[in-house]
Amino acid sequence: MPYANQPSVQVTELTEDNIKFVIENTDLSVANAIRRAMIAETPTIAIDSVQIDSNTTVLFDEFLAHRIGLIPLYSEELVDKMNYHRDCSCEAIDSVQIDSNTTVLFDEFLAHRIGLIPLYSEELVDKMNYHRDCSCEGFCPQCSVEFTLDVRNREDQTRNVTSADLITSNPHLVPVTSKAKNDDEGRDNFVDHILIVKLRQGQELRLKAHARKGFGKEHAKWIPTCGVSFEYDPDNSLRHTIYPVPEEWPHSEYSELPEDKHEAPFDATKVPNKFFFNVESTGALKPETIVLSCLNVLRQKLSNLQTLLKHETLEGL
Repeated sequence: MPYANQPSVQVTELTEDNIKFVIENTDLSVANAIRRAMIAETPTIAIDSVQIDSNTTVLFDEFLAHRIGLIPLYSEELVDKMNYHRDCSCEAIDSVQIDSNTTVLFDEFLAHRIGLIPLYSEELVDKMNYHRDCSCEGFCPQCSVEFTLDVRNREDQTRNVTSADLITSNPHLVPVTSKAKNDDEGRDNFVDHILIVKLRQGQELRLKAHARKGFGKEHAKWIPTCGVSFEYDPDNSLRHTIYPVPEEWPHSEYSELPEDKHEAPFDATKVPNKFFFNVESTGALKPETIVLSCLNVLRQKLSNLQTLLKHETLEGL
């Protein structure tokens, strides 16, 4: 039996970082599945392993590694070409090696900070393998991209170490802020680079990092969205919320009520079937890529479920 509903999609707004679209003739569970898949199931690329050779900054190594890992990377061109690291047969261990750190930040803080830098991966995410699917014995171009950072402050002024100081081995995978500046035709103040740490005179930071493919269920650094929301009752006819003073409640941009009315009459028989989505990207992937990728993920999950159900049915006969 074919799907009883025939959903339709209309894109109402599309910018470099945002997409708004309307889905009709479907139900709330499908809309929420799409929202969750965009957040947690859409693959991107982020720094996952940091080796710090020298760190005399105020942040310890782990703090820096974490911060660097959260820098978003532009992954559009590479993400589909990379293996997942967790499926690789290599013996590499995700770890941070600190040889020298005289900064005010401890090692874990630095490693975490670097790992959270978002990378622009639009051109690369589909070309990368997951490391778990890779046959390499450590790191290879099919499942990882190497970044290096080597900064020493010899001046008497404070030196900011930012995502711009991360040097990539693959020009298709760069921090999102670097991609934005390159695209902005020299307007260097348009987008600020992400601050990693500040160096005083004589302090230095030298490290090597590897970016890998993953998705948000594993770690927040792989989430491609800043925010995903949908609205299904703009005039509150379903009474999904209670307005203490309806006159003071702001009109939704999707409201169909006249300006002098603030709330539609209650409809006890109405069922939500129209959903207004708003998806904001971190810059790692284009917003339209996020939507299409999440739909492919859901389709693959349903296909796998169908295959398993058929297998169980045949075994039961």
